[in-house]
Amino acid sequence: FLQLFPRSNERSAVRWPVTFWRDGEEHSGFIRDLSRGGFFVRTDVPLPVGARIEVSFEIPGEPVERNVVAEAIAAP
Repeated sequence: FLQLFPRSNERSAVRWPVTFWRDGEEHSGFIRDLSRGGFFVRTDVPLPVGARIEVSFEIPGEPVERNVVAEAIAAP
């Protein structure tokens, strides 16, 4: 059990495919929960808390691919 910090931003349930890289290896998953301050990624790849990943995804209807660096926090 890991305590998550309270999230004050409204969250939207989505299911967008995502590609991410950790230590140079490519993986995939889904963004499943989104807000102005962040998102949760569902993946079968075990990530330790604090792991840094590079994430690439598209927002439906937007022509630009997004690329961000994220940090694994815990499963909600």
